Amino acid sequence: MIAAKSDTSINALFNAELRHLVETFEAAEAGGNQNFKTLLDFSLGRITDHQALVALGIDSQEDLFLLMAQAHLPMPRLPDAGPLITLAYADSLDLLFKPGWSVALVDIVLHEVTRNPTPTNKTLVHWVENRRIPVLPTKIFQRYQQNLDTNAVSPRKVNLGELAIQETMNDFALVQPPKAGVFLFEDHKIARASFLLPDNCRKVSTRAFLLFLEQKGWLVLATAIERKAIQAGRAFSSLRFP
Repeated sequence: MIAAKSDTSINALFNAELRHLVETFEAAEAGGNQNFKTLLDFSLGRITDHQALVALGIDSQEDLFLLMAQAHLPMPRLPDAGPLITLAYADSLDLLFKPGWSVALVDIVLHEVTRNPTPTNKTLVHWVENRRIPVLPTKIFQRYQQNLDTNAVSPRKVNLGELAIQETMNDFALVQPPKAGVFLFEDHKIARASFLLPDNCRKVSTRAFLLFLEQKGWLVLATAIERKAIQAGRAFSSLRFP
């Protein structure tokens, strides 16, 4: 779409972006400036968001992601709880890295998949820690935690994940230039959830993502991952979307 509107080819756009990445990195290295390397490490998931903030000397998540956009670095992929659980059952969480995109989690999604003892919660905790997955803070989760601390009555939990993801989408759209993000959901969730989807964001089902990996040759058989998750006890969505 961008290539067509710009009257150029996809390869030309890719080569220009790659050239910019190399030149920016080389210029920063020559000047002894490690900021670009820090942003690159964060984009690739080598360091956490907190480590990036400290290294860059900034204290705002918004500033961090604005710098990412200005550096033309790829933005994180942000899975919903469902795909994480399915891939954890299939012992295949690292498939999220196959396209070469960085991965991040919305704070309340991580809370949802790790707060209670389940067959996958320890797997997910270890994966997030070992892979240094950045966690994006939201006001929704902050308010939930505040209510949890101050109220005797358990605060609302229904649809909080969707609300937090919508907040993250909105944040991506409001920075200049807008940040790109791919949001993963289980098929039944993506079919029923209503999002105001910014132009720079995409929502993709677990099944569609696995088929994409298969088509690209990064996965031998998408259905094998589904089968492995189901055999391990995952109640994988029977609804196919799209």
